[in-house]
Amino acid sequence: MPTTSDLRPTLGGRAAGVIGLLAALGICGVSASQAAVASGVLGTAGKLTVSECHSGSGGHGGSRHCYGTFHPAGAGDSDGLSSDPHARVNTREAGPGDTLQVRKGSGGYVVAGLGSAWSLAWRSCPSPE
Repeated sequence: MPTTSDLRPTLGGRAAGVIGLLAALGICGVSASQAAVASGVLGTAGKLTVSECHSGSGGHGGSRHCYGTFHPAGAGDSDGLSSDPHARVNTREAGPGDTLQVRKGSGGYVVAGLGSAWSLAWRSCPSPE
């Protein structure tokens, strides 16, 4: 007769799960810095006023680049923050005239929010077709 073992997760099992999750995210091309910027942990918050958008070629579903002017939050408070008239962000949900909540990180601009971080992960992963 088979015996049952204790099904509670062990410390080693949890560590292996975390390492597996991080490896999967890395394979899909999501960098920790992009996720940290999108989630609001890093980067400069602000708004991007979209002036134009163009569809590009690419992997899973293609990509869409929107260009406009970035205005950092708190600009004008003589803290050295300035606008960027040549900002670019990848998004499918925006069009000319829209204003997006974005964050500027070392790798460029990303739409702010945890949904954006997961969206980056989803679009980066290969299609299971």
